[in-house]
Amino acid sequence: MTIQPSAAFIFTLAFLTAGTVLHGQTDDRLDPATLLEPLRDSWPTYSGDYSGRRYSQLAQVTTANVQRLTLAWTRQLDTGMPTLDGATSPTYVGGEGTGEFTIGAQRIKGAVLQHGDLLYVTAPDHVWAIDVRDGGERWHYFWKTRGGPHIGNRGAALWHNYLFFETVDNYLVSLDARTGEERWHVEIASFEEQYFSTMAPIIVGDHVLVGTGNDLDAPGFLQSFDPRTGDLQWKFYTVPMQPGDPGLDTWPSLDAARHGGGQVWVPGSYDPETNYYIFGTGNPTPGYTGIARPGDNLFTCSLIAVDVNTGEMAWYFQTSPHDTHDWDSTQTPILIDGVINGTPRKLVSTAARNGYFFTIDRVTGSHVATSRYGATSNWASHIRDSGSPNPAPE
Repeated sequence: MTIQPSAAFIFTLAFLTAGTVLHGQTDDRLDPATLLEPLRDSWPTYSGDYSGRRYSQLAQVTTANVQRLTLAWTRQLDTGMPTLDGATSPTYVGGEGTGEFTIGAQRIKGAVLQHGDLLYVTAPDHVWAIDVRDGGERWHYFWKTRGGPHIGNRGAALWHNYLFFETVDNYLVSLDARTGEERWHVEIASFEEQYFSTMAPIIVGDHVLVGTGNDLDAPGFLQSFDPRTGDLQWKFYTVPMQPGDPGLDTWPSLDAARHGGGQVWVPGSYDPETNYYIFGTGNPTPGYTGIARPGDNLFTCSLIAVDVNTGEMAWYFQTSPHDTHDWDSTQTPILIDGVINGTPRKLVSTAARNGYFFTIDRVTGSHVATSRYGATSNWASHIRDSGSPNPAPE
């Protein structure tokens, strides 16, 4: 077995303007209820808040002073196997692997969380807590992996004094956010079936919502875990798994549906008024040929709303029926409150990678608008009455 050499990458912060001072918070607990408030002086979840809009009300940096931004500090983070002797900050090692896999050359590809005076940074197999003032390392957690495609990690989640992240080899890990010590870890998908997990968990109340990936022919699913214990609360499959399941008539057989893909590997958005978690699903499998799976292949390449308490589907909207181009619909949707024809509406929008922009009523799932934004998007013959593009004949 070849072990790649460890690699380091530079984490850079350039945000201080002359005359500004960054103040840390005295209470380091993150109340989940604060995620419902407008985004201001922290970035406590994947998109900042639940809306997916990634917009902060901070006004410290403006068009008038942005040119005064200067480099505050840089920090070199080592993604090799940590050396515990002589460590200047607490380092913790966990994992189910033997330590034979030390995957080097990792990069930061996910959301960096900020709460109080700490930044929480992730890469596959690694989590760091970094001081926002000087880049000093408060703690480092390393996961001994069993392997898998280390293509990235999309970030962590915070709940009170605890941090949660997914490992590539399919574990949900809970750490003490103040110290980096592990509380527990639970397996969330089968490593033998070649699932891999990169999604940033999303915390809604007392639910940790996690998704996984798979490039073969396994079914996709979204799961909810108890943040206290790691116990599974519910599991929602994105393709029909039993006789009589909704959407089965859009597959040639139950066996085809059960191997139909629809992975959940990017975080969604949450609407507190309906208690719906709205997320996108990946492509059907086989991926680039549809001859063995005639039909729309629900609920792949779709927006889906599930009730957070029960995991039951409230509605769906398919953005790419019978996809044969790998048109995953996993982009994080954005929540919008608007007025249409004089009537206030609760909306959700997504710019799908298939070249179309969709707006849906997020309460009912009814279609509001579809518009093509891709100049060369010619895969669809027309727009159906439902608002979904109709794939051109293969």
